[in-house]
Amino acid sequence: MRKLHNYIWLIAVSGLVLVWNCNSGQQLSESNIERPHDPWVFRSVMDGQPRMLTVALHDDVWASYSATNGALQKVWKGGVNFDGAVYTTVHGPQPSSLGDAYFENAHTENPWSITMDGKSISPNIQFKGHRFEKGHVRLNYNLLLPDGQQIAVQEMPEFTEKEDGQVGLERRFTLSSVPSGAVVALNTNVSSVALESSVETDGEFKIAAKKEREAKKLKALDLDGELILKNNATTRFATYFVKHPLIENPNKIEGAEEEEELPLGYRLIARNDCKTCHNTNVKTIGPAYMDVATKYRNTDENKAMLVSKVVKGGAGVWGKTVMNAHPNVPETDIKAMIDYIMDLDKETEAEIVAIESAETPQNIDALAATELKDDAVNIGTLATVYVYEKELTKVADIDETVEPVFKGILPNINAQDSDLKEAGLNDFFAVIFKGYINIPKDNNYVFRLSSDDGSILWLNGQEIINHDGLHGADARDGEMALSKGYHPFELRFFQNKGGKSVRLEWRSFNDGEFTVMPATAFAHNIAEAGEAAAIGFGGGNTIPGDKSALTDVHPSFNLCQARPESFTPKVGGISFLDDGRMVVS
Repeated sequence: MRKLHNYIWLIAVSGLVLVWNCNSGQQLSESNIERPHDPWVFRSVMDGQPRMLTVALHDDVWASYSATNGALQKVWKGGVNFDGAVYTTVHGPQPSSLGDAYFENAHTENPWSITMDGKSISPNIQFKGHRFEKGHVRLNYNLLLPDGQQIAVQEMPEFTEKEDGQVGLERRFTLSSVPSGAVVALNTNVSSVALESSVETDGEFKIAAKKEREAKKLKALDLDGELILKNNATTRFATYFVKHPLIENPNKIEGAEEEEELPLGYRLIARNDCKTCHNTNVKTIGPAYMDVATKYRNTDENKAMLVSKVVKGGAGVWGKTVMNAHPNVPETDIKAMIDYIMDLDKETEAEIVAIESAETPQNIDALAATELKDDAVNIGTLATVYVYEKELTKVADIDETVEPVFKGILPNINAQDSDLKEAGLNDFFAVIFKGYINIPKDNNYVFRLSSDDGSILWLNGQEIINHDGLHGADARDGEMALSKGYHPFELRFFQNKGGKSVRLEWRSFNDGEFTVMPATAFAHNIAEAGEAAAIGFGGGNTIPGDKSALTDVHPSFNLCQARPESFTPKVGGISFLDDGRMVVS
């Protein structure tokens, strides 16, 4: 029985569903449409609405339905941003549609009406889920009448396209168990169509209202009406849209879908299993795509190496977690995905290339180090955190006259969104990092500052990177010739709202890769730090020898109460024998 249960569970989670349809008389042909995402039908929150069923029909046509009443909610172009606890480490945001919409339903509460004996009835709706048939999907729901009768509705949505390339959504409704004399109607609006004739049906679509819409240099019509369906038969209802979706998406992630077409690599990532372990900006099971882009230079050699890693799988570079091999994914597809990932930091790459292609100045001496006694400093950087009840839009908004919420020593500057949340920092805060950067040898050094929102880095009293203002987690670089020893620095970072992170990386002029600056690269003045405790955002490592209190026991031990209140006489002492037994006196 256990083996049978496990086998059934494996089939369920893998999405392998076999269905024999003995009820419908309609013959379905096998669908050869390449879907833009795997899985192409899924349940989730969508655009802030719970219990939504999303259907990825085609690159150009995505649709979402309410799993409460089966009503079509939205049709759009541009895919889905898979965010939230199920997909990433982000808590709060959930999946949202990318790109603008062709259609948003104005009849979402109860789109169905039934006329019987001259009276209009608004039925209760019971959504019965969905099933796959020969590569298509059917949505099933019942319309419940006051007298207990039920009308069964099956809807099959599908992508459709005309010979001239005009894309659309085709919906086929199959009704059964319709009482004699009843008229079943779907109240619906239609948007982003050029003409009334852009709506095709073998039922009857009664237009009650229409108005013009103009956007993106296109003119279109918005229609509102009633579709009369054929009783106990199948009704086709197809809508062909204008060239571009005209309803602006308020949930669009800034900068995510500015291009008319999604990059091929992005679409291929969505269709494969990459999202299971990776996110664009946040480390999940595997590294974030942005981290991969910043770690490796955008060279043919590195691209070839990454393609090989995806094909063969493996572990080691980003931790012990093993990446699955992908021998069945075409190498051309993997290369397109790697090209997309490596281009995520193309602006920063261009700056690095410009730096490296320039001749190293011969007439500029390396900035001298500050002389400090070794017993006057300790590793790590001094961090002072301020929280405000106001918005911050620039580094100059940081107010040091307020009382800081805490002051401590950090091993490095590498705090991601989840780390800062665990430290109780959400919106409207700032962190000032101060101390010294310990340069190991005379050389030119390139520093990379990534932050969301703004930040500025000063080194030896000079502004080296200005990454001020409101923006996402992108990076800026700055270079300086430095001599071996301690160099004073200050880094100011502020967070307004939304995503938050700050990270400082470096490489010497002749090194190939950026790395997060380790604790040994930072130092702080012991006297200036005073009683500041060592802290680690998100439970990160603190500084050895910092006199911080122990927070846990070694993982090989279990923590338990050696002397419960009911134990008498009281424990005077404990020790361990050579064979591991504990002695209580």
